Amino acid sequence: MPIEVTLGKTFNAILITGPNTGGKTVSLKTIGLFALMAASGLHVPAEPGTEVSIFEQIYADIGDEQSIEQSLSTFSSHMNNIVRITRGANDRSLVLMDEIGAGTDPAEGAALAKAILDFLLQKGSKIVATTHYGELKEFAYQHEGIENARVEFDPETLQPTYRLQVGIPGASNAFAIAGRLGLDEAIISAAKENIGGQVETADELIRRLEENQRATAQEKLAAQRITSDADALRRRYQEQVNRLESVKHQVEAKVRGRAQAMLDSYQRKLDRTLEELAAQKKDSKRSQDLRKKAQTLIERFDEASALPPPKEPQDERLAESTDLSPGMAIRIANVNQDGQIVEGPIDGKVVVLVGAMRVTVPISNLRKARGDAKPARVSSADSRLALEKGRNFEPEIHLRGMRAEQALIDLDKYVDDAMAAGVQQIRIIHGKGTGILRQVVWDLLKNHPGVKSYRLGEPSEGGSGATVVTMK
Repeated sequence: MPIEVTLGKTFNAILITGPNTGGKTVSLKTIGLFALMAASGLHVPAEPGTEVSIFEQIYADIGDEQSIEQSLSTFSSHMNNIVRITRGANDRSLVLMDEIGAGTDPAEGAALAKAILDFLLQKGSKIVATTHYGELKEFAYQHEGIENARVEFDPETLQPTYRLQVGIPGASNAFAIAGRLGLDEAIISAAKENIGGQVETADELIRRLEENQRATAQEKLAAQRITSDADALRRRYQEQVNRLESVKHQVEAKVRGRAQAMLDSYQRKLDRTLEELAAQKKDSKRSQDLRKKAQTLIERFDEASALPPPKEPQDERLAESTDLSPGMAIRIANVNQDGQIVEGPIDGKVVVLVGAMRVTVPISNLRKARGDAKPARVSSADSRLALEKGRNFEPEIHLRGMRAEQALIDLDKYVDDAMAAGVQQIRIIHGKGTGILRQVVWDLLKNHPGVKSYRLGEPSEGGSGATVVTMK
């Protein structure tokens, strides 16, 4: 059982009390042994951060050295050691005294013990002593430099726990131990009457204090277990919450992905509808049907654009103080489309031009435009012109022989035009050569929002000198 001892900060002496066989001398020897190990440069079996003083002298008066041969009684043997200690001790000394003042009249022994302790404290020595004398417990309470201590003892098992508790005196438990060992109860009762009520009351108070401390320690242990269980439950709950959040985000991503696909489909259908509309006579029934279809598609796009946006980094959101005005490039968060404000804001909404469509979007769904965003800057007349061109769109572009920079500019515009025209597949002729031009083409296609997939052409499509692109 590890023990914890602090000496030399607020007090210089510890007085350990308690019953015989209670572990007092074990504590005394442990302290002395650790001090000797540290002074000898040996490893001390203690927790990291433990501080051990290095003493110039370590004095010990432990055990009974009575000798018939030397005419020494128990008291005399103790006094020989005490005389040597009081003469040699100083402020760099550790003094260990077992059963200080024992072996003589209790009253005189207690008085002598008080004087010895006081004398050594005045010299600045560090002291650890054990005793049975009740008077010394009171003396320790009254003396500023001395602290009471006890070694915890279980009266039920008559075994010491060897747990040193500084600040609390120990009870002798003589009657309890005698009773547990089988001494007649009548003898114990008579002894209690002989000792007097005052001493018995003091010991009884100490025993109650010990019982309360044991109960408190058990309650503390139970509380720690409850806290540990609660922490484990809290961790499991948080793990469940995190898993649910992850599932939620995955579901949201799938839903928004499907919604995006629907929006792309609406846009392509709208583009084709507007193409047909431009080709029809203004007042024909087919023209009226196409106008209704176009209006329905625009309304569906408006509804999708009003969905709450997904969570995203704070720095992508527009500041509340942002001045929204026509011509400003923005991004519609929930459909991840770039556009340009053409009207508003009115009643918390703006009209945004996305490709050839004008959609009404809540301001809360607007985000900063991406760095590479190219919002369309077209009027309704321009839209009709673009759609007219879309009808004659050539699904093939030749880049062979161009410098990479010029090819990149032409290809970027060509792919944007392909999106506006609503074509499903295009072919890019870049030639074989060194492969640099093909790599430039693929780098652009890889990050273009309108490209679904791309591949090298089949032999009939130009082989490795061409790339076939499938549009979204």
